[in-house]
Amino acid sequence: MNQPESSSYGVALVVDPDFAEKLPVLAEKIHVWVCSSPENQASAEHIWAKNREHNTEYGVTTFQYSEENSPEQIVLNMLPMIDRHHNEYSHEPPWQFLKVYGASVTPDIENALKEYGEGIFKVTDEGFIFDRQLPIPNGD
Repeated sequence: MNQPESSSYGVALVVDPDFAEKLPVLAEKIHVWVCSSPENQASAEHIWAKNREHNTEYGVTTFQYSEENSPEQIVLNMLPMIDRHHNEYSHEPPWQFLKVYGASVTPDIENALKEYGEGIFKVTDEGFIFDRQLPIPNGD
C-alpha cells in the first residue's frame, strides 16, 4: 500500500469489529479511531494500560457504534468528530490523510470527505485512504 508522505499528519478510522490483533501495530504509527466491539475494546484497553499518556500523533480512541449501521454509515457518522479533534484548530498541522479500514469508498463517502477539502482517494486491500491536497504554508 502506498503511504502518504512521512512528514504529513493523518488519522486512521477502523470500522472493522475484528481489527483487534492489528490495532497495536497501527496505533504505534498513527492515531486510530476504532469501533468499540468487545475485541477491539479489549485491545484498546491493553494499549492504554501500556501507554498512559494521551497523544494525538498515535494511540487509540474508541467510539460507540451500532452493528445495525453499515460501514459506510459509521464512516459518515464519525467524520465530523475526527475532523473536530484533528483539524487546524486542534492540531498543528491539521490532518492531511485519513486511512479507513473496513469500509469501501462510496459516492456518499466521497462527497462527505470532499467537504473537508479536495483530495485523492486510494483504494487499499482493507479500505481506502483519502489524502487531502492542503495548501503548503508559506512561512509567514
